[in-house]
Amino acid sequence: MRLLRSTGGAAVGSRFTIRAEGPGYSRQIVRSALIGERGEAIEDAALLTSELVADVMARGSEDPDLFVDVRKGHLHVAVYGTGTSVSLGIDDEADERSGVLHDVRRSRLRIVDALSSAWGHESRLDVDALWFDLDL
Repeated sequence: MRLLRSTGGAAVGSRFTIRAEGPGYSRQIVRSALIGERGEAIEDAALLTSELVADVMARGSEDPDLFVDVRKGHLHVAVYGTGTSVSLGIDDEADERSGVLHDVRRSRLRIVDALSSAWGHESRLDVDALWFDLDL
C-alpha cells in the first residue's frame, strides 16, 4: 500500500507494502494523520478506511494504494486497487461473488454510508477506487 498524503499542497508519497495487514495498518496510518482531532472522528475515520481497504483487497487487489487528504475540518480518503472492480454499489446484484461475500461487502459499504459525509467510487482504465469524505 502506498500512502499519498496531502495537506493542501502537492501530494507526498511513501510506499507501504502491507498485504494481509492492510486494514489494520491503514487504521494506524489514518490515526497518525489525524492526531489532534476529536477521538470519535479519528476512530470513525480509522474504521471507514479499514472497511474500504478490506473491500478493495477482497475484490482482488493485494496491494492497494491509500490516499489521505486532511484539511481544516475535512478528511478525504481513497483506496485504489488495480486489477479489480470496486465500482459496485450497495445493492448491485451484478457481483459475481458468492452470496455470503456479497453480504459482507454490502455490510462494509453500509458502514461507510452511515458514518461518512459522502462516499463513492471511481473507475478508470487501469485502476478502480472507493473513497469517502468525513467532516472532522
